[in-house]
Order: sequence, then structure tokens, then C-alpha cells
Amino acid sequence: METLFEGMVSVPVYQIMFLLIIMTVALLFGYVKMGLFLCYAFVFYWGNIFNIRAVLGSVDPDTASVSFLFIGFGLIIVFLAMLGFLLNKD
Repeated sequence: METLFEGMVSVPVYQIMFLLIIMTVALLFGYVKMGLFLCYAFVFYWGNIFNIRAVLGSVDPDTASVSFLFIGFGLIIVFLAMLGFLLNKD
């Protein structure tokens, strides 16, 4: 549990501001699903794709394969969410 609290994440401020602006506009115009989707996409990007160089540079094949499986699963979730938004007209 201590290793979770010792981790460092550096996210550029312009990306955080961009997310806040887009989320504010989406929520002001009533696009709650789109706001949630954008939030998921940014968190997925910051958590995985943003650090893809660390995954590619990893010498441990188990770590690299698990990371690529997680990225693949996340991209499938993004695709299914987009498909659900297009087909569901609530």
C-alpha cells in the first residue's frame, strides 16, 4: 500500500486545463455522457498511453505483455462506449 502513495504522476497543466474546459462546456450543454467519456479517455491516456515509452523500454516481458493487454482492453472499452453513445438516444 505504501508504494501507491509514493508514486509520482506528472500531467501537463495545459492538458488538465483542456479537460476542464471541455468538461465544463459538455456539462453546461447537457452532454453528461460525453463528459464522462472524455474524462475516461483523458484518464486512460494519462495512465497508459502517456507512459508508453516506459512500457516499450521495459526489459521484463511479463510487464510489457500485461501493459499491452490493459491498453487493448481500455481501447475496446472506449470503442464500446462510443458505439453505445451512437446507438442509444436517451
